[in-house]
Amino acid sequence: MSWGTTEGDKTFRDAISAIENNSSVECVVAVRARARLFLGQHITVGLVATYAVLIFAVLNAWTPWATLAFPIAAGLVAALLVEYIAPLYRFLVPASLREDHVRTAARALFTEKGIYTTRDRTGLLIFVAVRDRIVEVIADVGIVEALGQTRLDHMAQTLGVALAEGPAALGRTLANFAPEFAEVLPRKSDDTNELSDDPIAVRPG
Repeated sequence: MSWGTTEGDKTFRDAISAIENNSSVECVVAVRARARLFLGQHITVGLVATYAVLIFAVLNAWTPWATLAFPIAAGLVAALLVEYIAPLYRFLVPASLREDHVRTAARALFTEKGIYTTRDRTGLLIFVAVRDRIVEVIADVGIVEALGQTRLDHMAQTLGVALAEGPAALGRTLANFAPEFAEVLPRKSDDTNELSDDPIAVRPG
């Protein structure tokens, strides 16, 4: 099962239904390949590779065309490796910086999609940054008052662990929180579905 597929999206819709059918929480799931297009580590690794090959070429008296071409090629290949090998990207970018990127993007989306506009202020955003392997949970004041920010942060950490196993595991983990939401914010007889249940696929900012 892959991200962005019909089957993958269904796992999130099922989790959303489990939460919303039993509580007054309005849950929205957004999935991004990455939180932000950050190229600092690509450039750094590319320059290091370029200069390393250039020095090697000069010391070994390569031909002029090889001295020019191979360092450039090495720099491009190194930058592409950072782009396409996610574990290498996560190793090179400090966790605190990745977390800041995800948090900023999640808060922006929470406002952009009007998740704060529900009747009882019970909007909940589950923001999934796949490449960063981070899940950010942004909740409106009604949920924060009922559960506490510490508990919401723990939920985000638990979802982040499940993220490594793919969308099915993440969906099941999210659904497991349904009883807890139902206990503190039970569904009311006049509750309506105020936000879309379809997962949001958003582009990097």
